[in-house]
Amino acid sequence: MRCIFACASALALIGAAPAVKPQRIVSMHQCTDSLLLQLVPKARIASISFLTHEAVWAVAPGADEGLATNRGAVEDLIAAKPDLIIVGRYGATSVRQFAERLGAPVLAMDEAQSFDEIRAVTRKLADAVGERERGEDLLARMDGALAQLARTRPAHTLSVAAWRGGDYISGRGTLTNAIIEAAGAANIAARMPDGQTNSFDIETLLAVRPDALLYADKTPEKPSLRVAQTQTGIVQKLYHGRMLTYPAPLYSCGLPQSAEAAVQLRAQLSTLSPLEAWR
Repeated sequence: MRCIFACASALALIGAAPAVKPQRIVSMHQCTDSLLLQLVPKARIASISFLTHEAVWAVAPGADEGLATNRGAVEDLIAAKPDLIIVGRYGATSVRQFAERLGAPVLAMDEAQSFDEIRAVTRKLADAVGERERGEDLLARMDGALAQLARTRPAHTLSVAAWRGGDYISGRGTLTNAIIEAAGAANIAARMPDGQTNSFDIETLLAVRPDALLYADKTPEKPSLRVAQTQTGIVQKLYHGRMLTYPAPLYSCGLPQSAEAAVQLRAQLSTLSPLEAWR
């Protein structure tokens, strides 16, 4: 049995389908969970991260219902009796040694920061679970959405900031930037000299004057307290009707559906014109 699992893991790493599809998969990362739930039936999933419910709503609401959850503890692995353990890149070291005692291979997944990386991550996981065709279907839909966006251009190239009020915003080399660019907009933070992340207080915001502000919704029920705090005073006055919300999991997890986030952003921006000088 140990040899079968080891061979399956090795084949997954080089892009071939495993000889035996894993039947008791444990995923310990919420972004991987959301992709895994689209690739295999629930019957093949032993447990997913306890944080998954906060991420899966943006992809397939209710897809995680009825599944056992784990908190990444050794006890969770023992109870699950996994034949494949999926972790984030930075969680692999702590899990790998114990996983070897269980005879279960560990698949470490990177977090995608571009659509090319989404393709690579999706294919890696699809191969590991023996569902390459399903993975290609997901990517085909993603590429179709991106192609449609590329064929049309918005009337105005609006500038936006994914702003959380005195916090870091995503600049170059991030998935947020990739989505904004795919939507045909310009990410204010990408113009800043500090690279991937930049600190944006209200004074900086008013100085650079983006055409719209993007706020992350972590759940579909209500906006975060931080969003409520920033939608006041001068920001509320200047950006009334220009505060757009987006599903946080599709901007942070790097899923094929992140292309749909770009489609949604294009539609939201299409109702706006460039911001005029504020009086």
